[in-house]
Amino acid sequence: MPRSGWPRPASTVPSVGVAALLAAIAVVARASPTPAVTVRATEAVAPCLRAALVLYPGAKAVAIEVGHLDSADVLVGSAVEVTRALEGGAAAEGSDVAVARIPWVLSLAPGNPASIRGVADLARPEVEVWILGGAAAHEARRRIDGLAAGRVHELRRDRDGSGAPVVVVPLSLASGGERIPLDVPPLEVQAAVGARAASPAAARDLTSFLSSESGTAAFARCGGR
Repeated sequence: MPRSGWPRPASTVPSVGVAALLAAIAVVARASPTPAVTVRATEAVAPCLRAALVLYPGAKAVAIEVGHLDSADVLVGSAVEVTRALEGGAAAEGSDVAVARIPWVLSLAPGNPASIRGVADLARPEVEVWILGGAAAHEARRRIDGLAAGRVHELRRDRDGSGAPVVVVPLSLASGGERIPLDVPPLEVQAAVGARAASPAAARDLTSFLSSESGTAAFARCGGR
C-alpha cells in the first residue's frame, strides 16, 4: 500500500499552465482596490490642489476634504496652519514641504459697482469689505483694518460674501470680476503627511509630487482661472 502524505508523485500533482496562472494573478490584481489617499485641505488652497492633481498619476485614488487640518493622510494648507498641525500632532514631524505661494487680491464684483480703482479706495466710508478669516489671513486683515476699520466682515460659510462689491481673498478664491493686487505677504502653502496616515508611502508620494516642479507649477496656475 502506497504511503500517504507529501511529496506526491509528479503524475498526481495538478498542473497549472503559465498563461492561466498569470491570468489568475491579473484578475486578483484588478480586484484589489488601490488604497485611497485622503487629503484634508483648507478652503483657500483646495481649488489649487484640485488643479495640481490633474497632473498627478494617482489622482483617481485621491479623495479631497475641505476644512480644518486634522486627521487625514495628507494635510495641505497655509504655512501657519501646517505648523499648527505639526505642533498638535496631526502631521508627521519632518514631513512638511513647501508647495507654492498664492498672492492676496481685492476681488471685485462684476462691473465693479463700488468703483474701486485701487486699495486706497477702501478708505471711503461707504465701502464695505469682506475678507477670508483664519490665521492665514492675519497680515491681510491687519492691512485692511487700517483702511476700513469698522467696515470689515469675515467671510463665513453661512455668509460667504456672494455679491459683495469688495472681497479680500487669496487669488485661488477670486471671483470672475476684476482683481487688484494687495501689498501683503502671499499665502505660503505647505503640505505634510498625516501622523496617522493609512499608507505613509502613498502620502509621501503625493507630497513629493506637490512640491515637485510640475506640481508647484500646476498649483500656482490655479488662480488664473
